[in-house]
Amino acid sequence: MRSTRNLYEERNFSFGCKRFFSFLKVNEYILHKTVKTTRKLHTYTFLSF
Repeated sequence: MRSTRNLYEERNFSFGCKRFFSFLKVNEYILHKTVKTTRKLHTYTFLSF
């Protein structure tokens, strides 16, 4: 009984880690996109002035 419970917890933990890392990747991607767009906007405003 105890071994199956440990196995279940381990699986849950690995799943949580995977979700956390995928979340980090998505955040990094969004941040990268935002930085790119803001840089574009900055260059556009700089050129327009």
